[in-house]
Amino acid sequence: MSVPKLLVVDDEPALGGFAAHAGRRAGFDVAIALNATDFATAFDRAIPDAVVLDLGMPDGDGHDVLRFLASRKYDGSVLIISGFDRPRLEASRTYGETLGLQMLSPLSKPVRLAELKSILAGLRRGST
Repeated sequence: MSVPKLLVVDDEPALGGFAAHAGRRAGFDVAIALNATDFATAFDRAIPDAVVLDLGMPDGDGHDVLRFLASRKYDGSVLIISGFDRPRLEASRTYGETLGLQMLSPLSKPVRLAELKSILAGLRRGST
């Protein structure tokens, strides 16, 4: 049985590391991208089973990543974790769904480790 892959994209290394830690604890093989360009490279290298996405990045925004995923006909789950306000988070989730992506309910920063690990563990169980 292969270990599911999680790709985290967050331009803040500490927060990306936090999400990666939760992913590892939930049983994922984790890769981290610090920007949208690195994300595209990491995605093409090993198609992940799930993506954790911050909306704000220096070389684009989360919507660029959502469009990239849709262009690849990505069928894994996408979880937005961002410091933006709740209406923007929900609008971004809806946008992803409109693009045909499997969007989870977004989380606002700061996120509790136990909450994130629980969500990711649920995804992992669903992918094995």
